[in-house]
Amino acid sequence: MTKKIIFILAMMLIVSGATQASADQFLKRVNDWLIMRIAYQDEDTPQYCYMVSMPYRTKVYHGDKIREPHFVVIYRAPNEYTIDVDLDFDIDPKRGVVVDIDSTPRLLEPTFDSEFVHTYSSVQDIAMINDLMLTDGYFTVRSYDKNNNQALDYYSLRGFGKALRLMTRSCRY
Repeated sequence: MTKKIIFILAMMLIVSGATQASADQFLKRVNDWLIMRIAYQDEDTPQYCYMVSMPYRTKVYHGDKIREPHFVVIYRAPNEYTIDVDLDFDIDPKRGVVVDIDSTPRLLEPTFDSEFVHTYSSVQDIAMINDLMLTDGYFTVRSYDKNNNQALDYYSLRGFGKALRLMTRSCRY
């Protein structure tokens, strides 16, 4: 998991164009969510925070490698989030990746790295976060690799709301 989180952070730095990053700071674990802050040496650069969770169960996957997928919510500024999912295999871009929250499917788009998907707008981010806040228990992520192997990952929502509030209070803008 640590290698994947470091990779996500590197990708965020490249995308944001930020420089002079210092080490990530662990903030807190809230049930099934780990909260981190990306701090920069330059005090004028915003601090990005993110929360990450690993699936508690993978119901279906018949690929040939052991996976370490995770779901990430990145807080970029007030009312600005990005949701990323690292599936830890090469995604079939034709099939898409579906996040199912309380029987409402949402399609995520692949990034330039074929193992990641993300939301496409702040409107989608906030809608998904609101639905996650209102849902009890869990949500699923359904995906397919390039060999047509399906994965169905179950993520817990225990502590999601509290982690989200802590994350938004822990960053400066």
